[in-house]
Amino acid sequence: MVMFGAVLLASCASTGYDPGRVQSELRRAGLTDAQARCVTNAMEKAFDPRELSTYSDPTAQELATTRGLSTKCGVKLPPQ
Repeated sequence: MVMFGAVLLASCASTGYDPGRVQSELRRAGLTDAQARCVTNAMEKAFDPRELSTYSDPTAQELATTRGLSTKCGVKLPPQ
């Protein structure tokens, strides 16, 4: 789970945003189906779809936002 945010945002950017692919990667990282859906739904509300499909590295703010969304979805993350 340490690399959760990086995995999540990297899977968004690798070939454009595909919620099904992101959910699959989240499940491979250890999330439940419900948590994976919650995270992708929250990301779609928090970020513009163009941001989710960029090829740039996530900013510190994007990582912090993603971390907050994940926590709200019941994902237990290690302290930063």
